[in-house]
Amino acid sequence: MNALKFFISVIILVLSSSVQAQLPQLNPEQEKRAQAIDKRLMAPCCWAKTVAEDNSGMAFGVREQVRTLILAGKSNAEVLAYFEAEYGEKILSSPKKENFNLLLWILPFILMPLLMFGVYKIILSWRKPVSSDGKKSAAQLPFIKEDVVSEHDKSKNKSEDYAKYAKQLDQELYGDDT
Repeated sequence: MNALKFFISVIILVLSSSVQAQLPQLNPEQEKRAQAIDKRLMAPCCWAKTVAEDNSGMAFGVREQVRTLILAGKSNAEVLAYFEAEYGEKILSSPKKENFNLLLWILPFILMPLLMFGVYKIILSWRKPVSSDGKKSAAQLPFIKEDVVSEHDKSKNKSEDYAKYAKQLDQELYGDDT
């Protein structure tokens, strides 16, 4: 029984591999044109790959139609216009460079230098020079409140502060009034 299933599977495999759909025969120049057009059209089955990359039945049908139109004497622009009329502009692998699409093609080249200049200016503003005494001013420390900076500037000697707080701690803990 297993041998019969194997034999039938082999026959089906051989028959299915020998029956292949054939594209219309083109001369080498026409075939180059057809391949170039295939790369400019999206496969209508998934809209994720070009017709040249996809192996689905729909992509094969588009390839076949491209070659038929080329054999009929249509130009590349006419073939693309035919598919655009059939499927809409989404069939084209790259949008046309006209009207609003032209703005979308140009806008990144305008915005990138402007954004880079803005980032450069922001980075420069972060690098303000330090004053001659080596301390930053309150304007250069935007995240620290002025009263905190002022308190810090008032305490000149940390050992004096420590002595004051140590004395206060001793008074509170031991009741020492010295």
